[in-house]
Amino acid sequence: MPVPEKVLARLAGLGWKGKNTNLIHPEIGSFFFITVILTDLPIYTTQVQIKDRCGTCTACIDACPTGALKPYQIDAGKCISHHTLEDGSEEIPDTYGWLVGCDICQDVCPWNRVKAFKKGIRTGLEEFKVRSYLKENPESILTLNEQEFEKPFQIPLYLG
Repeated sequence: MPVPEKVLARLAGLGWKGKNTNLIHPEIGSFFFITVILTDLPIYTTQVQIKDRCGTCTACIDACPTGALKPYQIDAGKCISHHTLEDGSEEIPDTYGWLVGCDICQDVCPWNRVKAFKKGIRTGLEEFKVRSYLKENPESILTLNEQEFEKPFQIPLYLG
């Protein structure tokens, strides 16, 4: 059974659902992973809700190259991340230079570009930088063994 991680995280007060459908934390933006622990132990919580702070901003919607975003909705059939990470169909859509994942809607989000940047989140991490060796020679992906392939693709990768 699927676990609605984003919904649970929002209800736990960890952020709000952004117009890009990602959970956005007011201090660190949306560049984080959500993990869920299932337990039968008692957990004491408080009702903390962080209200939507996207306001009139549409940067994520405007920047999406496939038009997959509408306010607070995503069309998975158009989403580059969906096609490169989850869709098993044989149809290969235009991924606009992305091999694995896509972060465009997060890259343009002011909560990532301003708040998170000032805190040093994402931008200084080597793991999030474009893999120049693949950008210069994209055909090299065809010669990678399984371990070499998996290592650089543990996070979203852009070649454009």
